[in-house]
Amino acid sequence: MVELGLRDRVLGSDVLWLCSLCYQCEERCPEDVRFPELMTILRNMAVEAGYIHPSFAKLASLVMEQGRIYEVDDFINMRRKQLGLPIVSTDREEWGKLSQLLGLGR
Repeated sequence: MVELGLRDRVLGSDVLWLCSLCYQCEERCPEDVRFPELMTILRNMAVEAGYIHPSFAKLASLVMEQGRIYEVDDFINMRRKQLGLPIVSTDREEWGKLSQLLGLGR
């Protein structure tokens, strides 16, 4: 579809958002096509054109709201402590203050 110039059809396709950007296709491609880079460019074009997949919008919303894409709870922090990792703050107010300082729209 890209080669045929079907811009709106490509940018509005759910297929763009199925790629996990794991780079396995690039590693195996005998023609050295950089598919992950292509997918990133197409995703950026899609967002700029207003084609924002609901899953991407949800992830962006979570990052804006809490600074990460998943909720950090006591269980996760307990596991982090066991692994010798620093505790992650679960205080949303703290993230709100930081996001304001960074101008992230909160």
